[in-house]
Amino acid sequence: MQLAEFIPVSKIKICVPPRRRELISRTRLIESIYEQLEKQLLLIVAPAGYGKTSLLVDLAHDSELPVCWLSLDALDQEPQRFLAYLIAAIAEKFPDFGRDSINALKSMTSFEQDGERVLVTLTNDIAVHIDEHFILVLDDYHLVGDALIVRQLINRFLQLAGENVHLILAARHLPDFPDMPLLTVRNQIGGLSFEDLVFHPEEIQQLFSQNKDISLSSQDATAIVEETEGWIAAINLTGGKPGSVPQMHPLRSTRELFDFFSREVLARQRDQVRRFLLMTSLFDAFDIALCEEVLDPLVEGEKVKWSSLFSEVQAGSLFSVPLDDEGRWMRYHHLFGHFLKSQLQFEQPALAWHIQQNLARTYENKQAWEEALYVYSSIEDQANIARLLVKVGPIFIQLGRILTLASWLDHLPKDLLDSQPALLSLQGVIQATKGDSRLAVEQFDRAELQLRETDDTAELALLLTRRAEAFRRLGNYDRALLDVEQALSLTHKREDAAMQDIYAAALRLKGQCLFGLGRLLESITWLENALKSFQVAGTHDSIPILETELGVAYRRLGKLDVAGRYYTRALISWEHSGNSGWKATS
Repeated sequence: MQLAEFIPVSKIKICVPPRRRELISRTRLIESIYEQLEKQLLLIVAPAGYGKTSLLVDLAHDSELPVCWLSLDALDQEPQRFLAYLIAAIAEKFPDFGRDSINALKSMTSFEQDGERVLVTLTNDIAVHIDEHFILVLDDYHLVGDALIVRQLINRFLQLAGENVHLILAARHLPDFPDMPLLTVRNQIGGLSFEDLVFHPEEIQQLFSQNKDISLSSQDATAIVEETEGWIAAINLTGGKPGSVPQMHPLRSTRELFDFFSREVLARQRDQVRRFLLMTSLFDAFDIALCEEVLDPLVEGEKVKWSSLFSEVQAGSLFSVPLDDEGRWMRYHHLFGHFLKSQLQFEQPALAWHIQQNLARTYENKQAWEEALYVYSSIEDQANIARLLVKVGPIFIQLGRILTLASWLDHLPKDLLDSQPALLSLQGVIQATKGDSRLAVEQFDRAELQLRETDDTAELALLLTRRAEAFRRLGNYDRALLDVEQALSLTHKREDAAMQDIYAAALRLKGQCLFGLGRLLESITWLENALKSFQVAGTHDSIPILETELGVAYRRLGKLDVAGRYYTRALISWEHSGNSGWKATS
C-alpha cells in the first residue's frame, strides 16, 4: 500500500526547508551537534525566535549524513498521523523503506493494542532497508509534545531504534519522556539550550555585514547583545543600531515585542500590504492560489493582485519564511504570525471568522479533511465538525484510520454525538474495530431507532452491514443474516456508487455468515457474487481479500486446485501493494 493512499502527505512537511540567503553559519553550534551525535537523543530547546530551525536547516545542508526532516504541527498529535508522517519523512530520503511500516499502521486500531507492533515493524523496517547512519529531525516538537501518546511513541522508538538513527528534536520547552531520567543517567541525551543559541557579538557583526553591508564595531555588537540578550528575533529589529529597540527577552517581553511589531513594522506598511499581512496570518502556510481561493470572496468588487502582494512581503519582510526552493510557499515567523493573528482578531473578529470558514471549505474541496476539521475546531464550529465527520468517517474507516476518526469524534459533546445516527454508527464501528462487538451493537441499535424515522436509505443500509459484521464477530450468524438481507433489499439494483459498495459488502457478509454456519457451497456462491460486484465497482482493496476468503472456502471443500488459483491471484495483488500482513494470511 502506498503512503499517499493512507494519508495525503504534504511535501513541505517532510523536506528540509531551503537555506535562506540571510542565514549565517554558526559553526560553533554545528560542531557541538556533530560532537554529540553519538548520543541517542539531541534536544535543541529554546523559546521562539532563537533560530532553532535555522540552525538545523544549516546543519542539514552542511551534513554529510542524510537528513530526514519532519516539520510538526498541531494535527500531528493524533498518533496515526504522527507515525504516518514519521514514516514519510524517512521514506523521502530512503524510498525502499516504509512498505511494511505503513501496512502495519493501517491496521492499527488502538495505541494500547497495536502501538508496540507498529513500532517494532517500523524499526525493523529501518534495520532492513537503511544500512547507513542518518539524522532524523523533528522540528517544532512542542506542538505535539503535550500529547501523552506521542511522548510514549518517541520514548519507545528510542528504545527500539538502531545506532544508525540520530534523533534531534527542536522544541520551545524541554520534552518529557518516561525514560528521560534513565537516558540522562546513561549520558544518552545531549543538545543545545537557549543559553547556547544566544548570538555572540562576533556573530552579530557577521550577520549585519553579510545581510546589510553594515560594519559593526565590537562595542556596538556587545551593546546589542546586552539590549537583546542575544535573542535573534530582537537583534534583527535593531537594524544594527544599539538603543533602537526596548530591552527584550522572549520569556518576559512579548508585550513589548508586539508593541514594536505594531509601531515599527505593521504601521509602516502601505494599506494593501498591511491588510494582506493580517488576512494571511490565519494560514499556517500559504501560496498565491490559497490566497485567491480563500480571500477573493471576501474582497468583492476589488481586483486584488495577490501575486504582487505575496512577492512584496516575501522580498521585503524579515518575518516571512520560504518553505520550498522555488519560493511558492511561505509562512510567517511564529512570533510575527502570532502578533498578526492577535491584531486581526482585535481589529476585525468577523473578518477573521469568515476567513477561517472559507479556509475550511477550501480544505474540504481539496479533500484535506483533517486540515478542515482543525480549522472548524479552532473556531469551535461543532456543527461543521459533525457534518464533515459524517461525510468523511467512512473514508477514514476504509483507509484504516480508526484512531484518527475516534480522536475527532472526541472533539464533539456527547449530546451532539447521541443526536445524530450517523455519528452513533461511526462510534459503533470504532468499538467493533477495538474488539468490543457487544458495545458496538448497542450503538448500532440506538442509531437504527433514529434512522427508522428518516428516509436516509443509504445510511440505514450502511448501518445494517456494520451491525451484521458485529453480530458475525460475536458468532450470532442468524442475527447477522437478518441485517444482511435487509441491507441487500435496500441496495439491490441501486446505481449510485455508495449503494453499490454497500451491496457488495452485504454480499460478502452473507457469504461469510454462511461459511460460519458450515454451508460452504452457498457461502462460495455469495462470496463469488461479492467478488464480481467489487470488480465492477473498482474497489480494488477488497478484491484480494475476497480471493483469499474464496481460497479458504474451496480448500475447506477439498478443491485444492481452485483454492490455489484464488490464493495465487490474491498473492499477486498483495505483492503488488506490498501488504505483507495479508500476504502471510493468504
